Amino acid sequence: FFRSPSGNIQCEINFGRAPAAAGADSLPDGVYCMSQQPLQSVQIRADGSLTDACTGPTCGSDGPTDQGVLAYGQSAALGPFTCLSEESGMTCTANGRGFEISTAGIFAV
Repeated sequence: FFRSPSGNIQCEINFGRAPAAAGADSLPDGVYCMSQQPLQSVQIRADGSLTDACTGPTCGSDGPTDQGVLAYGQSAALGPFTCLSEESGMTCTANGRGFEISTAGIFAV
């Protein structure tokens, strides 16, 4: 889990997690990001395909309160996933495809 320096964007990279315990939800490999302003969220899978792009009041969630900050110009990588934090937004890719999430919206890259 990490957030942008402004705190508007929060992201989670899941890769190679052990299977969930019986009865618990399993998290597939992917990146999930959401923003507070505007309220929106998006995910990608390991092949870079966009899934679950959402805008509006049903798209929010809260990450952990102790998540780290990914400074502007820095990136976080795990497995095939890379997220780059920039003042203009967060860009996350896998295998050369992915998304940018910002105050301007969600865009495929």
